[in-house]
Amino acid sequence: MAANAEGLEWRQARQYLINSGVIPPTHRVTKPDVDLVDFARSLRDGVFLCSLLNIMKPNCVEDWSPRPLMQHYYLRNIAAFLQACKKHFNLQDLFVETDLYEVDNFKKVMQVLSRLSHSPEALGLGWVPFPRKEQRNYYNQVANEESIYASLQDVTSSHDRLYANVDELYDHNPEEEEDPYSYGNESIYDSICYYQAQPQAGKATDVDEKKSFILAELYETEKNVVRVLNLICHSYHGAVKALISPEDCRLLFDTAQQLYPVHCSLLEGLERSQEMKNDSSRAVADVTQHFLNQHSGFLHYGQYAVRLPFAIERAKLLQTRGDTAKAMMSVQQNSGPSERKFPLSDLLHVPIQRVLKYPLLMNELLKCVQKQSLPSSQAEKVNLNTVIDQLEDLARYINSTKGDAEDMKQIEEVEQSFSEPLRTPLLQCGRYRLDGELKVKAPCDNGSSKKWVFLFDKVMLVCRKPRAVFDQRYVVKTVYEVAQLRVEPMLHQPRTKGQFGLQIYYGGTLEIEVFTKTDEMKSRWMEAIKQAKEVTAPQNSNRGNHSFELTTFEEACLCDVCGKLLCGCYFQGYYCQACKKSAHYSCLASVRACSSMHPPALPPSRHPALAPRHSLQGTEPPPPSPRNQFPRRGTSLHEPDLHGGHPTIFVAKQRYDAIGHRQSRILTFDRGEELEVTNPVPGSEWWEATSLRTGRQGEVPSSYLSKKHDDLNLDQMSEEERIRTFSWYGWLVWAHWSHCERLSLSLSAGSLERCLASRPSSVSTE
Repeated sequence: MAANAEGLEWRQARQYLINSGVIPPTHRVTKPDVDLVDFARSLRDGVFLCSLLNIMKPNCVEDWSPRPLMQHYYLRNIAAFLQACKKHFNLQDLFVETDLYEVDNFKKVMQVLSRLSHSPEALGLGWVPFPRKEQRNYYNQVANEESIYASLQDVTSSHDRLYANVDELYDHNPEEEEDPYSYGNESIYDSICYYQAQPQAGKATDVDEKKSFILAELYETEKNVVRVLNLICHSYHGAVKALISPEDCRLLFDTAQQLYPVHCSLLEGLERSQEMKNDSSRAVADVTQHFLNQHSGFLHYGQYAVRLPFAIERAKLLQTRGDTAKAMMSVQQNSGPSERKFPLSDLLHVPIQRVLKYPLLMNELLKCVQKQSLPSSQAEKVNLNTVIDQLEDLARYINSTKGDAEDMKQIEEVEQSFSEPLRTPLLQCGRYRLDGELKVKAPCDNGSSKKWVFLFDKVMLVCRKPRAVFDQRYVVKTVYEVAQLRVEPMLHQPRTKGQFGLQIYYGGTLEIEVFTKTDEMKSRWMEAIKQAKEVTAPQNSNRGNHSFELTTFEEACLCDVCGKLLCGCYFQGYYCQACKKSAHYSCLASVRACSSMHPPALPPSRHPALAPRHSLQGTEPPPPSPRNQFPRRGTSLHEPDLHGGHPTIFVAKQRYDAIGHRQSRILTFDRGEELEVTNPVPGSEWWEATSLRTGRQGEVPSSYLSKKHDDLNLDQMSEEERIRTFSWYGWLVWAHWSHCERLSLSLSAGSLERCLASRPSSVSTE
């Protein structure tokens, strides 16, 4: 299979995809020593195939994912490729999705690619087809050709590499991959913003002068970017705002208008720094301070990156439509000599390419400073390193925000493919971990059946797979709460070829046995489940009396431990409701002790169990049973004594997510949400409540709530009504306003009671 003859058809197919620009130069299959397994693996997600067709005939492939998050989308991409082959290239007798996805018939995949290479569209691009003419009868001439491809599946059935992450086929080099999320053709940026200060001819260039050149380049290129933003925010916006919808106007211009004053302010600072060019150390210190000042403003680039592909698509459409096309062309023709070369759809790339280049310029400054040994050099190094760290952190934040937005869209699309709506949206179930087709067997079943399993941080869904890829209707058979799962390798592995077993326990009881195709896949599923459990309830979440919970932060937030941004759009990190601290997962072990004396008590499980045991059909759990009520005057530390039977307004101390089947009667609510409790029985773990925000009714965990005291008016209460319960270090404080002059307090803890009397201005503790 590792034949060194370049005449092998799969090697010619590989070279064809490289020459056509489909396979990028950073991909492993471009290396001379690549084998058939890696090449087959590179095609399994369907991305290269769809990209090839879209180069041959732009936009001919519909409904495909250039960056597939799940295995689910691998099959979708392959199906989209096959549909486009039939519809736009009139090809028949194609392979089926599993021929490529499972490498069941890789020979046929190569045959389809060969036929595409001889299509008029491909030949019109000047691409050399394969196999070459002298080898057109290759399949009939090579006696062992059948065994080459037939052996591929035999090898891959025990070959873990085929099913590993496709991203691992890329050689990730941060210095080479400045733009991992493809923010456009950099030739546009270079054409508009390029500037390089040149030393005087014949003059030696010292370190200070090099620093001045870099500062001048930073200033001049920033002027060009501000000019582009001004063109977008004022000229283009003014020309089309009356001709397009408010939605299109927001999409095209909102985030650019938020970024324009940020860059203007930075430019003003850089201009002042240019006045210090005779003192390069002072100028560098001034520049670093200006970047630190604008850091919060640059966070708008997260949303700019998310909207960019949609804004470009919309701009391209408007550039072809009647009045808007004329208005936009007029702006383009009347702009500067550099900008008039490019339409709005191209100019939109420039700002984000700019912000991702700041670290490169700062690193060049740092190299100059490191060559000096002046008294001020150490301070310059510290300041520059601080700025570089912030700018690189900003780049991670931008890319993570864009990546999360794409992932969230795919997760929502998957959810729409379920036959019935889920009671809890998948986006509230944590981050996606893994999915794929597995053989699943319940202990009471004689045999296993194929199921499609989705694993998220908080839930695992076992589904019946749809029969057709584009008629996807997953039927959810069982939902498991990940926190209740325990996974173990099967002690006695099955002797069947291509089956590697693991056992999944739910609540301590063996629930299902799962079989994978390779040992590596089995390990991946085991590790993914363990990671999901750890992420949802980290070992260090209660370190130092904290109560950290995995949280989605609506606004950009810094980690209180390392000071870096919590990256992404959802479930970015952890939040302690008691002390209001935020942290990365990796920083939980280093967090300082909680500053709050009384973190809120949590129920035994963050999410009530979905069922004592789930069959593959699922069972409905019994309702939560309240504990025995405390005596009328007794209550727990976090459960105030309340007059049962009267509706009372409570405020949620922290967010609560109801997962799975129980959501039909258990409420999901946000931190700070107000709920009206019908009968707040003291000592009960569960109360009946109505959300004042949504109007929904259901059960809520009482320990997540605190009473709203905003409306208390002691002056209008009777003496009996003035008796209230307060939690004070575990003591119950009974306040009697029986006398105007004296305050009588009764403190009880267990059977101990002390009475003390004092004047209003002081309390005696005799």
